[in-house]
Amino acid sequence: MLSLADRWIVEFDRALRTLSGVAHPSRPSPAQGEDLTEMVPEERSKSGALMRVDHSGEVCAQALYSGQALTARDPAKREALLQAAREEGDHLAWTRGLLVCLFSAEEWALAGSRQWLAAMTPEVRNRLVIDLNLDTVGADPRLTALTSGFSGLERFVADSARAAGHPVAIHPVPMANSDHANFAAHGIPALRLIAGFGQPDSRVRHILTAQDTRDKVAPAELATAARVAACMLWQALCATDEDVASWR
Repeated sequence: MLSLADRWIVEFDRALRTLSGVAHPSRPSPAQGEDLTEMVPEERSKSGALMRVDHSGEVCAQALYSGQALTARDPAKREALLQAAREEGDHLAWTRGLLVCLFSAEEWALAGSRQWLAAMTPEVRNRLVIDLNLDTVGADPRLTALTSGFSGLERFVADSARAAGHPVAIHPVPMANSDHANFAAHGIPALRLIAGFGQPDSRVRHILTAQDTRDKVAPAELATAARVAACMLWQALCATDEDVASWR
């Protein structure tokens, strides 16, 4: 039987796994093998919005049950609460979430993301369905997606650009010029959204020089890049399993 201190450690680990997006289901999803109803874009958008609410509810519910179990004195009640928490954890793991990463040591052979990915088990890495790398998205209104050789991402980019109302060029050749390269090396569909790519006249050319000053970036350019990135993110969150498979 675990001591109170041990239970605190277990629940703290559970909380970290939940918030970091690496929760694992203890049983298969009942939706596996079911035919998906074809939906028009408006229906998919509404369904995605409802699932975001549901996702938040799953996070809160499993935290509530786990917290109650932590201080429960009756073993039977504690086990019932833990079982309820596990079920809510399964619901959470069956939905797609968002993991935000801020990597350092980029200028040192992309060491931050490389070591972070290398430390993952294959099972955890397989749950990462796409990497959206935002690196140098200002100082030029012309945006390009570096799609790392994943041809299936070209339609993903085109659909996102159309939704954002701003053109995004595509460069399909893999490039190891930012952290997306490490994700691609593990077989994870990855793209880098970049401004001024291949444009000698771009203000991006001033990066890491004495002319690299705030006035080189127009707020409207950042707003446009943010809108495009938001459309990409929303499309990824609402994607079906078939959509995800098509990106590889």
